[in-house]
Amino acid sequence: MASKETTKQEPPEVAEFQKELYSLFDSRAASASKIDRLTKLAIKAARYYKNIVYHLEKFITRCVPEYKLTGLYVLDSICRTSQSVKTKSSSGTFSGSEYVSRIERNIEALFAEFCKVQEDKEKVTGGYYKGDILYTTNRQEGVVRKGAG
Repeated sequence: MASKETTKQEPPEVAEFQKELYSLFDSRAASASKIDRLTKLAIKAARYYKNIVYHLEKFITRCVPEYKLTGLYVLDSICRTSQSVKTKSSSGTFSGSEYVSRIERNIEALFAEFCKVQEDKEKVTGGYYKGDILYTTNRQEGVVRKGAG
């Protein structure tokens, strides 16, 4: 009997991003070239930004603590790069703010995940978004409150 659940096929660009993202588990530390490649794939697949952000959030929430900081590096790289790149596609123009606004929706929950990292990495995540212009002040304050509480 066929499954009641229908699985949607991921667009090739999203599948490639996901494959590259999970290949981070193959090495202990993420190289700058891997993070750059993931960023380029995310920008290339800009019209599927919701799918890309979903997979990145899923990676961060489900990975072991040793890889959460790597997920943060990827998230930061995509957000910063997307702010400086405008892409035209068949479905319209990518302004760059799509990634930031999508990630901003769940940044507090993601920060709670980042707080589960090893103690020696807490300092890095604690001050990471403070003073960052990518996110609104309200979001930054919410993140600080989550980290303090």
